[in-house]
Order: sequence, then structure tokens, then C-alpha cells
Amino acid sequence: MIEIENVSKKFKGSRTSAIQDLNLSVSNGEVLGLVGLNGAGKTTTLRLCSGVLIPTSGKIIVDGIDLSEDKREASRNIGWVPEQTNFNLYENPISLMRYYSTLYGIDKDSADRVIINLLSMVGLESKFNKISFLKMSQGMKKRFMIAVALLSNPENILLDETINGLDPNGIKFVIDLIKRLRDEGKTIVLSSHILKEVEAVSDRVAIIHKGKLVKLITKEQISLTDAVTVMLRIENPDKGLESVLGELGDFTIDGKNVILKNVRVPANEVYRINGILVSHNYYISFFQATSGNLEDVFFKATGDSK
Repeated sequence: MIEIENVSKKFKGSRTSAIQDLNLSVSNGEVLGLVGLNGAGKTTTLRLCSGVLIPTSGKIIVDGIDLSEDKREASRNIGWVPEQTNFNLYENPISLMRYYSTLYGIDKDSADRVIINLLSMVGLESKFNKISFLKMSQGMKKRFMIAVALLSNPENILLDETINGLDPNGIKFVIDLIKRLRDEGKTIVLSSHILKEVEAVSDRVAIIHKGKLVKLITKEQISLTDAVTVMLRIENPDKGLESVLGELGDFTIDGKNVILKNVRVPANEVYRINGILVSHNYYISFFQATSGNLEDVFFKATGDSK
């Protein structure tokens, strides 16, 4: 479990805080999506949670341990996958993993077994020990970084833009792995600007804008936002139709086809639109409502247009 309590971070020489009064908690067995525009503070937040950065104020507690008071112990239970790789291109990946395993106190025999299992989990073949980072694709490097992050079997996993730059197979692999780790009870924070994938895998989504948390929403609440579009076909339109539709939302009419946006009924009661039109003696031959999505919520929360 990760708890972020009134955390602010201001870098030397900066007039504004990269993170300001941030309060968040992520429970065991939960995936929190962290989204925001470039420079919003997503990476800074994850670096603070990993212990790489120290808060200017506030505190971060990992499984009951304050990172500022006992960084070594708290960090042992954190697996962090940074956005950028910084490996020696000519180094052997398995040799590097063996080195990291010594930092976690894993003995040599156990380390080799753990490394093989992790490389298999992330889809990297056994011949992996014969190549260097120079010959690895972007997708292979990201999978390797995930394996490194899981080396100590941490309960808390931080993924910074991990799905960005991957092909469809790579994205599916990461999403499936996140779901598997969540089912094992891991705490996962996923930062990404690919809103569709964040929505698909997250239990809750935190929207950060200019260093501040502007929205915290559950997956269920996303689909119940007021960003609903209704498409319908009215077989007997007349001159009074526009007046009726105007009471229901913003509309466009193309012959018998109607599109309603910004509907003025609750999203979970959108079916009432059909009944209202029928009560005015209109015959509806087609009715389809599309629920809101994370993109709608994001742009509304940040005040930016698509």
C-alpha cells in the first residue's frame, strides 16, 4: 500500500512546485492510473514514491514505513520501471540482473532461478544471456525493465509510461501482466498518456494538472459521467421536434437521424430520453447511447479541448 500525504516538491531554481499538496492512497490489489499532460507531474510523483526524489514537504508511506525515515527498508518493497532506460549498451542483461540480485540479498543459486522465471514471465527467451542491450528492441528493453523491477518480489509496483512506444502485442502483454499482478494483491501505479489503455486496466484514475490533483475517479464513475452521446432515428419528425430536443440537450438533425450531446438527464437514466420522445408521439426506430470515457473526463478536468 502506498500513501501520499500532503506532498509537495519544488526543484531548486524553480518558481513553482512540480507537485503541490498531493494526497493519494493506493491499496493492495488495486491499479491506480496516473494521467496528465506533459509536465503535469506524473513522473515526479512516481520518482517521489520510489524514493529517488525527496519531498519538499509531506510524506510518503509504503506498507506502513515512511520513505523519509527508513528509505532502505521501504524501497525494498518497491519495484520501479522508469520511463527511460539508462543501461550500458554493451552490457549483458542477465549479468546486470545478477548484480541487482546481490543488492537485494538474494544468494547466487536462488538468483539464477528467480532470473530465469522472471525472464520467462515477461516473454524473453533463454538465449537472452547471449546478447547485449545494443541488440535489444525497445519492447525487449521495457520487458527487461519490468523483470528487474520484480526481482525482489515487491508488493508495490510503479510503472512510468511503460506502455508508451510499444506495438499492440507489447501493450497487450503489459496490460495482461498488470491484471495478473493486481490479482496477486500487488499495489500498482501506472502513469501514461494513452488514456484508453489506462481506462481499460485501472480501478481508479487520478488526473494531475500543473502539479495538482484535479480529479480522482473510479472506473465505474467514468461511465456515468455526463459526457453521453445519444444517436437515434425518428421516423416521424415534425416542426415541433427541435423544441423537444432542445429540452434534452444539444442536438443535430440530419433528416430522420438525430445526435444528442451534453444531455440534460443523468447518464444512468439516459433511457428516459426514449420515453420522453414517445410521449410526444414520436416513433423511435433506433436508439443508442454511448457512455462517457476517460478522455471526456480528462479534458473536462484539465480545461483543455481535444
